[in-house]
This record gives sequence, structure tokens and C-alpha cells, in this order.
Amino acid sequence: MNTIEIKAGEKVKLNVKISSDANAGSNVSLNDAVIKKSITNNFNVELGEIEQLDDNTLSVVSNFFVLGGNIDAIIETTHVVNTFASETSSTEVTSEKVKISSVLFMAYIVVKFKKV
Repeated sequence: MNTIEIKAGEKVKLNVKISSDANAGSNVSLNDAVIKKSITNNFNVELGEIEQLDDNTLSVVSNFFVLGGNIDAIIETTHVVNTFASETSSTEVTSEKVKISSVLFMAYIVVKFKKV
């Protein structure tokens, strides 16, 4: 699990960029409660001030459906980049990918926030 450190008093934004030939659906969850669902390949989430996020866990999970083609090749070329930004910092975290079946795979991250 990555730790995202943000200075006190700053607001945090998340940008998720997905590059894939598969169809994707994503959920962003804070402490296991879904706060954003998306079926687009580029989306933003206003997460709020670090004081509200401190010591909380956030996950971004994207499920990919392969309608045709070689799933292993599509997994290899799929990239999901999650950028956490505040007024003074920016941190990129690349999602891990896991094959689930011959037509389904997922990409995910889990991070914890820390106020500094």
C-alpha cells in the first residue's frame, strides 16, 4: 500500500487515466464506501481537504472486459495512472493488473493518506 503525503490545509484531487483496448468500468472507494463510479477512460474526483482524509484508505478498482482478441496482449498494453494532486504536490501511482478469466481482468491501487 502506498502512502500519499499531503501538507496540512491542502485539498486533494484524483485524476485517473486509463489506456486500454478493453471496455472499462471503475469504482473509487474511500474506507470501502464507493464515492465515484465511472465508465470513461479519463476522470477526476475532488477528494476534499487532507484533514478529512488523514489516515483514511482509498482504492481505485477498474474492471476490464475483453470482447475480442488476445487478453494477455491487451493486459500488457493497458495502463492505468492515478495522479493525486494538491496545491503543492503531485504523486502518480500506477495500478497493478490481475487476470481474472479469459475475458476479464482488473487493475487496482490501494493508498493511505497522511497529513504532514
